[in-house]
Amino acid sequence: MEAVAGFFMACMMMLGLLALARKVIATWHRFVRDLRGETAQDPPARTNRRGVDVVSYRTRNGRSDYKFRIERAADSGYRAYIVAQPDYGNRGTDNHATHRLSDGRCYYVCWTQRLDSPEQARKVAAMWADKTEDYILQGRRF
Repeated sequence: MEAVAGFFMACMMMLGLLALARKVIATWHRFVRDLRGETAQDPPARTNRRGVDVVSYRTRNGRSDYKFRIERAADSGYRAYIVAQPDYGNRGTDNHATHRLSDGRCYYVCWTQRLDSPEQARKVAAMWADKTEDYILQGRRF
């Protein structure tokens, strides 16, 4: 019985080390990309049955995951609706500090220019996620 428990613990430790190695490698790739001055890759998009893009994005520092729903708005091009994001903790959550707006059903990324394509909305969502991450962790407003 002790041998089985030992084997189980060894397997769990290996899985943990693999997960940690994956995070370290992803962070290293982001660091190298930043040193080279390369821009972040656009988050991958997935279209659901209604034709709405669902976008997952991991911040450049590799700490947080965000999800957005890219939808066409009736009068203003495309919007990046915020589906999931980290909690703001002790930071202010007002619309001005967080650059979010609401249409009554959901928050979306506040952007002053018209977003004419889903690709533009995805880029803005990725930029917003990185800036929001800085705000949450360090209080840097944007």
